[in-house]
Amino acid sequence: MGRIDDHDPSVTDEARRWVVRLTSGDMTEREMAHFKAWRLDPACERAFSIEMANWRRLGQLRDGLSGSIVLPSPADVLRRKIRRWTGQGIAVVAAAGVLLWAGPGLLVRAQADHLTGAQLQNVDLPDGSMAVLDAGAAIAVEFSEGSRRVKLLRGRAWFDVSHQPGPAFEVAAAGGIIQDIGTAFEVSRDGDRVETTVSEGRVRVVSPSLESLQLSAGQRATFTDALPPRRGQSLAPQKVANWRTGNIVLEGVDVLCAIRAVARYRTAPTWVWGQFDPQAPITVVLRSDRPDAALDALAAAENLSLLRLPGGAVIVRQAHAF
Repeated sequence: MGRIDDHDPSVTDEARRWVVRLTSGDMTEREMAHFKAWRLDPACERAFSIEMANWRRLGQLRDGLSGSIVLPSPADVLRRKIRRWTGQGIAVVAAAGVLLWAGPGLLVRAQADHLTGAQLQNVDLPDGSMAVLDAGAAIAVEFSEGSRRVKLLRGRAWFDVSHQPGPAFEVAAAGGIIQDIGTAFEVSRDGDRVETTVSEGRVRVVSPSLESLQLSAGQRATFTDALPPRRGQSLAPQKVANWRTGNIVLEGVDVLCAIRAVARYRTAPTWVWGQFDPQAPITVVLRSDRPDAALDALAAAENLSLLRLPGGAVIVRQAHAF
């Protein structure tokens, strides 16, 4: 693909058309492939980022409503945007207005090269490295002549890095960078909270504030967009990313954390209802390939009641709450 002029208005128009398709919710796999190829041009990527940012700002306006402060209604926001935008931009705003309350999954799907449902997935990367994605994870592979980078969009993944001359292998997450110094390691992302744990070798963790530290086997660190990397409790290297074996290993966690851990591997929704009384920490090993059996075992051990609904959805409460 030849380079497109940054100032070509057709680039912006095309970017708006792609936003329209992405926010429609019915984009085909073939269209997704064309979209990813189109974004390879830097000018196209910049134009798309600008138009997608406009879409996201509408959602931020809605989230800002609170107390007695009166902000413009979504309809008012649409009218103001329409006055500033013309042509295909009107369709973008209309689509965005309809989907203000849609989840973040659309944006992740647009960016991801690999994303998982309720199953684990092994991904062979272009340099011979391997990634193992946990259920609900998503990554974008951003390799080029001078870069070996994987972007972790959500969830957690374990990386076994192929050692070779040239650029260092990096994982980008929430504005920070985890840089390989000859190793295998896990990166877990929950919103803007990123945790890195090393299986072997070393990594350098760089937060969005550009503060950094190095980790060796068994060590872990966490950062957010507001906090620099902070070391956490070390663990045996062989326990790092033990979810790769198909086990849900829970050690000293509360009951809500345990429910969330099992729910990750269910294909249907799992809802928690009401308040939970304090209970002793849970330590147990369950199977991720049998999540309903794991949930039953957890319920029996922790005095939980499960209300199963059509379609496989489950509501979890403490037994006395029903």
